[in-house]
Amino acid sequence: MKEEKNRILIKIMKCLCLIAAFCLLIVFVPQIRNFIISFVEKKISRELDHEHWNNTLISLNIAFYGFVLAFYLLTKLWENLLDAKTDIFTYFSNKISKISNEEWMHYIPLFFFTLIICVIHFCLVQGGDDVNYFSHALEGRTFLDFLKDRYNTWSSRLVIETILINCYWLNFGLWRVLDVVVFVVIAESIVSICLNDKKYAAVVYAVILFLTPYFSLCTAGWGATTVNYLWPVAAAMPTFVVEKKIFEKKALSKMSVILSLLLLIFATNQEQVAALIFGLNVSFLIFNLLKNRNFQKNNFYFIAVIFICIVSLIFILSCPGNKIRFSKEITTWFPGYSTLSIFEKCQIGLLTILSYYFSLKEMNFIIVPLCIVLTILFYKKSKSNFIMQILLNLFIVFCFALHILKKDFILSNNQLAKFSNHSNVAILFECIILTAVGFCFLYQIYSVMKEKKAGLFNVFLFCAGYCSALIVAFSPTVYASGSRCYLFMSFIIFIVTFKIINDYTDKSHNCLEKPSEFNQ
Repeated sequence: MKEEKNRILIKIMKCLCLIAAFCLLIVFVPQIRNFIISFVEKKISRELDHEHWNNTLISLNIAFYGFVLAFYLLTKLWENLLDAKTDIFTYFSNKISKISNEEWMHYIPLFFFTLIICVIHFCLVQGGDDVNYFSHALEGRTFLDFLKDRYNTWSSRLVIETILINCYWLNFGLWRVLDVVVFVVIAESIVSICLNDKKYAAVVYAVILFLTPYFSLCTAGWGATTVNYLWPVAAAMPTFVVEKKIFEKKALSKMSVILSLLLLIFATNQEQVAALIFGLNVSFLIFNLLKNRNFQKNNFYFIAVIFICIVSLIFILSCPGNKIRFSKEITTWFPGYSTLSIFEKCQIGLLTILSYYFSLKEMNFIIVPLCIVLTILFYKKSKSNFIMQILLNLFIVFCFALHILKKDFILSNNQLAKFSNHSNVAILFECIILTAVGFCFLYQIYSVMKEKKAGLFNVFLFCAGYCSALIVAFSPTVYASGSRCYLFMSFIIFIVTFKIINDYTDKSHNCLEKPSEFNQ
């Protein structure tokens, strides 16, 4: 047994030495550093400080190399100089065994996820509205004057902009720290919501790290975009964590309930989040009432969430600044918007959303993990569904390829005939194809689940995410806002993907059972 542990320790040391050697290459070979910087620059944006990145990479790799060296010296000191009765590997194994293996394996990828997110954030520079507006928004006026002006002339997002302005007033570095926390909260919440076995958490971190559309998070400036779109997602996540515990009959602490409701006030100040959470929780409440046929104590939580959403939506719809901004943005971004019918607005929404997810626009691969998971599972489960999924995958690859070869291809179009070079017949053909593909995906998401209720729930989530994106079509900034408005749908796709993974890897299916009562 001891020889086996020593062999494992030697393997660990060899891996660390290889990593240390790579660290030295990064420190002493500028070409490797430049390659890493250019890769990250393409992935995120063009607003990176190369000198800052260069110094950060050098510092991090020197620190890691020092860590490896210290670990090696500690090992030798423990085994040889102190002549310990037990080797260092056994000692730490005994300490680690106090924590479950799943939890320990969960914290290792979380550490590296947080580290990489920290490196990315502390190498970003300000731009867009960060510099042009918010950084000097309080010059010559008080904070209350700023809020009154925004409410009366521009926006109802007073809670969100209060946080945003304070980040700039204190220090932009505060935003960097809080945004790292936001990424970690989102990742951890998705793990808690979707996975019963945390040993698959590394998959969640990897997908979020590499497939989060960072380019969408800097369109109006890093701070302005993330606080308005990413932070409400993070603030809404604890609500879904609490609701999952309710469905699974798990104990709830009053502190978690209160904290989730307080964060929800911030989250629902964003109109898409308010509408999304309102629709979901009305459905959850109706489901509980129909299933239990009597009023449960835990239904008060859904009622509280719905009440907060209603208050937020009333505040948003009654804000005079929103009406003024709506009129101004028609003139600025979409002069012909006022002539569109509701049907045409929905048509624009359909074209914009589905052409975004089924094209290479802004290198969007968010739909790809879902396709991979469905293909793998249907390969083992259903021949007919497997063939359908292969055809769907080929369609997406076909759209990707044609987008590269010919940018004006019909399935990359997101405009109506009167605003584009395509005819009404071509636009109608595009809508029919995209709608058919969308329904095929919904059917696949339903079919892959082991329980029909779980499959319907995934379809419901997917449709809710789509509706949250469709709201943008009822704004004249449907094109100007860009893909950042689809962030909520993207995270819904992540959640559905990981729920499918959890369904395949876990045999317990009690997520739709009778809810529990709050702890007294």
